[in-house]
Amino acid sequence: MEKANQLCLSDEELLSEIKYYIESKFYNYAVMIDGAWGSGKTYFVNQVLLPELKKETKKSIYISLYGVSNIDELSKKIYIKFLLKDKSDRINSTLLAGATEALDVVSGLISPFIGKYGDIEIKEKKIQNLVQKFVPIKDCILIFDDLERCNCPMKEILGYINGFVEQAGMKVLIIANQNELRQKMDAQSMALQLQAVLGEDEKLDFEDKQENEIYNLLAGKNTQEEGIKKVSIEEALKRVSQVFKQTSEYERIREKIIGSIYYYRPNIKKAMLHLIENKFSYGEIGRPQLEKNLNYLADYMEKEQHVNFRTFQFFLLKMNGLFSEIKAETYENQDMVYKKLIQACWYACIMFKKGNLDDIWKENQEYNNTGELRIRFIEEYVQYSILDQGIKKITEKV
Repeated sequence: MEKANQLCLSDEELLSEIKYYIESKFYNYAVMIDGAWGSGKTYFVNQVLLPELKKETKKSIYISLYGVSNIDELSKKIYIKFLLKDKSDRINSTLLAGATEALDVVSGLISPFIGKYGDIEIKEKKIQNLVQKFVPIKDCILIFDDLERCNCPMKEILGYINGFVEQAGMKVLIIANQNELRQKMDAQSMALQLQAVLGEDEKLDFEDKQENEIYNLLAGKNTQEEGIKKVSIEEALKRVSQVFKQTSEYERIREKIIGSIYYYRPNIKKAMLHLIENKFSYGEIGRPQLEKNLNYLADYMEKEQHVNFRTFQFFLLKMNGLFSEIKAETYENQDMVYKKLIQACWYACIMFKKGNLDDIWKENQEYNNTGELRIRFIEEYVQYSILDQGIKKITEKV
């Protein structure tokens, strides 16, 4: 964990690297910010990077790829985002006048070349003049988030993005969980390769029908028919290794498109404080109590190697409910009561999200303090969103 931390960049370091990339004239690649799901990459982009980029002469266009199913849909999203990028964030009426006609051919308008490395078809027609006339986005910085959650084939979407980088010479920033992206892209590639090495009278034999990417991609194509020979996954994989001789399709494509990868590590306390102050309302008691326990919350997140701010937001939601029901200010030791409740809830939320919140409770047991402090009604509230009637009794014990 310590070595991984040393390889990650702080907010300030990452911002400096991205600004250098944007200002460089000779850098003909996209760059990527890599981090685990929920690690705060999008928070960094929205709260740190985009406000800073507003000071630049170039406009920035932020696009989430979550759920995007095809290139035309993405092109329209970029087009509309561009129309909304004037100073008041209102639609630019001059550009909007031609929007109806332009949207019909927007996939041709957005990228001067929509090309790819590998098997993606390259459109030969140059439409750069049309781009400059209708959608002059060439001077914009494109930021693509949630790449691994895009529903397009990964090779296709990366090839599309490469059109902006290589042919249009634009600055492109990709936000992604690289491990998940690699797995998804390699699974898609492997599915195609497995199909390619099968004969016309052969079908894959899925003995272990787990819900994995390759099975989901191929299961529908492998219904058993009379006269069709079953080929085991092991045999098919052996054929793939002999025919294609490449370990990772993702690595091959990445090297051609992405020049630098920045491994992001958030300022945990700063991000937590921002969420505490801006995302929820706890009244006069709740927020100060969370802030008093900020060091514990951040340290425990790191200890569990669960740097995930979606889990923290889930925790804040649960604490909001607890603060509304528990009146610890009636006790002389209210700070200690709140501290224990916060610790027990934070433990329960992390374990629940990690799938490790085991049921240890005996019939009349209300709390356990043999290791981490565990409070039964809190864990049941975290799991089932129901607060039982034993709250007052347990607060007297903590």
